[in-house]
Amino acid sequence: AILFVQSFPSCLEELRRDARLVQKACDEIINSARFRKILGIILSLGNQLNAAGGRKAAEAFSAKSLLKLKQAKAFDGKTTFLHFVVRSIRRNKASLIHFKEDMPSLCNAEKTNWSMVLSEINQLERGLDEVRKISLDYSQTKMLADDTITLNSSLSLAREVELLQLTAVGRFTLDACLRVTALVSEINKAND
Repeated sequence: AILFVQSFPSCLEELRRDARLVQKACDEIINSARFRKILGIILSLGNQLNAAGGRKAAEAFSAKSLLKLKQAKAFDGKTTFLHFVVRSIRRNKASLIHFKEDMPSLCNAEKTNWSMVLSEINQLERGLDEVRKISLDYSQTKMLADDTITLNSSLSLAREVELLQLTAVGRFTLDACLRVTALVSEINKAND
């Protein structure tokens, strides 16, 4: 419990920094007018190709389908749809090529291992729950020794908070729970 309490602030801060960086990069992507225009061009060119093949026009596409731009090849077997899109943008809307300037946080955010962040927040929550249980057991044992309570395995939330407030570790746990809940909200926002 002591090691957890000592390492908690730095671990929480690192996770918060990663979550905020990813959220900032996501906001930059969403708010980039140039990137939005590029996506519109991709949709338009894709629909032109689909129309030539007798297919119905698409109204949208998934972010995952962007990965396929490199796979779809022209008749020459070398030129990909991605090459075609880049050439078209360079020829007609060259200023869009520099869309990455709209996303200064993206390079740092892409270094963040998001699955690791999610795993670490889960570990933090489990560790905090263990510290909470230890603190509750200690408070109940102390009060039993003083004959001030009878042991009860199911506590109301109000009673649990009351017991946690009796010790420094318990007070840490209450504060840490609030901080972790706030961080989980930030992570969920970035995850969406």
